[in-house]
Amino acid sequence: MFYSSLIPNLGLKAITEGFKKKYPFVAIESWRGTEVNIAQKTLAELRAGAPAGDLLEGSELAPIFIKSGFLQRFSSPEILKTPAQYRDKTGLTAATRFSYYGTAFNTKLVPPGTQPKSFAELLDPKWKNKMAWRVGSDSGTHMFVANLMLSTGEAKADAYLKSLAAQNVVGFTGSAQALIDRVIAGEYAITLTTAQHLPIIAASKGAPIAAQVLQPMPATVASIMIPRGTKHPYAAMLFVDYVLSAEGQTVLRAGAEAGLPVFGASEGLVRSGGLAAAVSTPAQLAQQARLLGQKLAGAGSAGPLVESATPAAVRVNVTVARGLGLRLPEERELAERLTVTR
Repeated sequence: MFYSSLIPNLGLKAITEGFKKKYPFVAIESWRGTEVNIAQKTLAELRAGAPAGDLLEGSELAPIFIKSGFLQRFSSPEILKTPAQYRDKTGLTAATRFSYYGTAFNTKLVPPGTQPKSFAELLDPKWKNKMAWRVGSDSGTHMFVANLMLSTGEAKADAYLKSLAAQNVVGFTGSAQALIDRVIAGEYAITLTTAQHLPIIAASKGAPIAAQVLQPMPATVASIMIPRGTKHPYAAMLFVDYVLSAEGQTVLRAGAEAGLPVFGASEGLVRSGGLAAAVSTPAQLAQQARLLGQKLAGAGSAGPLVESATPAAVRVNVTVARGLGLRLPEERELAERLTVTR
């Protein structure tokens, strides 16, 4: 059983399905909750001597469980690929993903270009009674305040927060995604605390929302860990190896980018987690330019002066394809099919 704070359609489903396809002989189930939910559930199970969760994953769990003494030390060849200064020296956790935080705003209520772009601009009186932030989570108000204190010092942070209090920022107790949904609905014009991928993904689906980074930008790291007394330690380690591997990270990233195109016209998209792209090669562009020149020479001024590039090659991310359980033809065959279709 895998306990995680990953949103099901933004990574959790993708990584568990990818593992099932790679290791069909190992059964895996997942349970999604906030870090607080996961901590409460796991600690209750451990104190009762009946742990059900074989793996825990989230961005606020490591500090709690490292101190608890309830974790099992582990190692993985994949961890050794990470520079030593970024590894957990206790051997109790391993980093799985990073999230970067900033603000988000409703683009119907706040026209793009007029949104606050700095902490100072959040104090503008025009934003009074229009902002919200998430309370009860370390990645909400706690992170916002800690970021200010670390970057400006306690005295300046205290003065800033007193000014911010005059803006009547609403304390929101729901989930991070629920707060984004409220901003999209227009209940709040701006949220001060959100993982930036949430508004970016929502905007890619047509929602009236946009992300805005404030400097300095805080980030969280999510970690995976194994409770003591787990019933399936070897299966748990196999899953750890998979999540930390290049293949697992690619599948996780593709799942986190759900809603963004998995097909495109850029090799960069394929390298960054897209499934495939139809691209124009330099040789093909040169040939097309030569043919266009010949057309212009024969047609005089009546010929077309501009012609769109015609894709001549296909690039496939085989790691993503494997993680999704897809068997695609060779790139050359796909390119030939593309040509025939044209």
